[in-house]
Amino acid sequence: MENEINKKRFGRLIKWTLFAFAGIGAVSCVYDFAPPQTGGVNNLLVIEGDIIVGDYSYFKLSTSLDLASTEKIQYITSATVWVESQSGEKRYGGLSSDVEGAFAVNTSDLDMDDQYKLCVDVPGRGSYESAWLAVLVTPQIDSITYRVGEDKAYLQIEVTSHDDNKENMYYKWSYKEDWEFHVRYIFTLIYDFENKIMEEVPFEEQGNKYYCWNTDVSSGIYIASTEKLSDNIAYKQRLNRIYANNRKISYIYSTLVTQISLSKEGYIYWETLKKNTDETGGIFAPQPSELRGNIVSVTHPQETVLGYVSASTSSKSRLYVYHSDIMVYKDLRKCPYEVYGLAEWDQHYFAEEIPVDYYTDERGIIIKSMAYWTTLGCADCTTLGTKNKPSFWPNNHQ
Repeated sequence: MENEINKKRFGRLIKWTLFAFAGIGAVSCVYDFAPPQTGGVNNLLVIEGDIIVGDYSYFKLSTSLDLASTEKIQYITSATVWVESQSGEKRYGGLSSDVEGAFAVNTSDLDMDDQYKLCVDVPGRGSYESAWLAVLVTPQIDSITYRVGEDKAYLQIEVTSHDDNKENMYYKWSYKEDWEFHVRYIFTLIYDFENKIMEEVPFEEQGNKYYCWNTDVSSGIYIASTEKLSDNIAYKQRLNRIYANNRKISYIYSTLVTQISLSKEGYIYWETLKKNTDETGGIFAPQPSELRGNIVSVTHPQETVLGYVSASTSSKSRLYVYHSDIMVYKDLRKCPYEVYGLAEWDQHYFAEEIPVDYYTDERGIIIKSMAYWTTLGCADCTTLGTKNKPSFWPNNHQ
């Protein structure tokens, strides 16, 4: 779903965020519920998402982990989530079927002139709400462009936007990536381990594991301010850098960029977080109190909550990049293509390898007791992606 853009980024950032909170000390330490003195830097409630007027809004809830933890972030799905207007209307969210772990709220037809807040009830923790937010109008994206790095070391995606009226001087972007890739070999055989025989794949099915797709969402903080510029233009802001050995750019790559407007306070929050996570390495950086977001606990006012909610319209733009146009990708994978006799087939089957084709001798005779084998990732694209071709994809591959 194209309006799912940036629903994983906070989960990926959260451990780095804890560096910043650990450094703040008494200003931002977490207070557990009984007693408050037992707080630490883990188990903070994390609320991710923005109120997007004119589209669906998605919100994810989770709790922070210690930096040393290897646990996977578990999203809270038992909460009640709604967007409330100052005029008294409440829009309740339900668990999304498109965005894992997210609550989807239909905010597509909200009144632009009203103000809104996000409200959350979490069983066992309490109630939370954001500040009241006026809806900011987001200008259209001017362009999404790419640049090839020196020596074709990487592909860089950049965004340009402006607002002639200077109504918006703070921008935030996120993106969703989709890409098609191919494996090295088309396999024509399947080894039946139980019966110790090779089965030939029907010709019309031989390419089924050759084309695949994959998707990802942005995990960084992409913001810009034009406050100190004479013209309100955010020009070629770097969004994503994809290095030459990444299969994302091996065939067709697409990115859908979403732009929203920020208030000055929202910009300061994200700028502070970005500095603490990206630039200075966290705990030894300056730790201004502005790192606190605009979400509070109604039940436990001293509790620290991670996240900042904005209310804005959005603007989107999509870019396609073809490997044939940029020739950046360098395939560094090792894909063996070795021939083995029947007596060795079990060994390679259990090594999670796959037969590709029968051996043909120098006379052109096919020897069906011998076959070429390779690793799964070199002949079966479903081990690295899916057959879920995006509905908007520009070719007819299946």
